[in-house]
Amino acid sequence: MSVASLSCSLRALSIGSQRPAKVSAMSSSTPSCSRLQSSLAGRRNGLCGAQLIASRRCSTQVERIETVGPVCGKLKTRKAAAKRYKVTGTGKVLTRRPGKQHINEKKSPKRLSQLGKLKQVDHGDLIKVKRCLPNASIK
Repeated sequence: MSVASLSCSLRALSIGSQRPAKVSAMSSSTPSCSRLQSSLAGRRNGLCGAQLIASRRCSTQVERIETVGPVCGKLKTRKAAAKRYKVTGTGKVLTRRPGKQHINEKKSPKRLSQLGKLKQVDHGDLIKVKRCLPNASIK
């Protein structure tokens, strides 16, 4: 045995070693798939995040968890948009008219009354509002 190979084996056996010693033969109880293969298998099965980690902890094989609805990601409402828009029972989106916050002295009472009413959101803005309020039943 050469001095270089002896020093390598001593380094591998030392307690504070960064690299673990190589194992040449795999036992039958050790899973043969690598971490990359298991993560890819999890993605193929529709698992992600906490479900994939939980399935890795429980067993060596990744099993598909049957769920109802989408598995990955939770659609969240933008709270600023929820405060600005109102969705009616028929699915229309209403918002306030601009121009009633300040400099109201020179505006007539009729004009101020009309500015106080709600208006329906335009079609071009409706697409953006739908994105901001994913859980609302907008038609």
